[in-house]
Amino acid sequence: MSNDSSMNQAVTDESKSISMYGTIITIGEVNIEIDGSDPDFIESLQGAWKKIQAFKAPEGVSDTEKTRMYIDSMDAMFDAVFGEGVAKKAFKTRSLMKRLHAWDAIFDEIKEQEEAMQQASGLFNTKYNAKNRAARRAASKNRSMNRIGS
Repeated sequence: MSNDSSMNQAVTDESKSISMYGTIITIGEVNIEIDGSDPDFIESLQGAWKKIQAFKAPEGVSDTEKTRMYIDSMDAMFDAVFGEGVAKKAFKTRSLMKRLHAWDAIFDEIKEQEEAMQQASGLFNTKYNAKNRAARRAASKNRSMNRIGS
């Protein structure tokens, strides 16, 4: 068993880039857009993750076969969320760890985007709420009056 970092990590910070609507994460040779502001995408992702978590291998199956079944389940969910054939292109080997790291990176990115959206919506609300708008108008009016009176 290799201890190579590429075996232990499917996605690195160097494989992320920003698009207009989200972040592009590169998994293997596949670019996947993660848009935490798209409720349809989030719903699809959450549904897939619930199916993966609910997966139970039948009793009496070897650990190796359970791992294969778990990988197949994860690949099916990857394809359901990101498009048919994505899992095969993204994961060239049958490594469960690469798949787990990929899901982890996806959910970490969504969490980062959610935090950024909360911050942006707070700034937007502060800037454009009615009280601040009225205060800006009053300040502008006062500046205008001061110029006229000078």
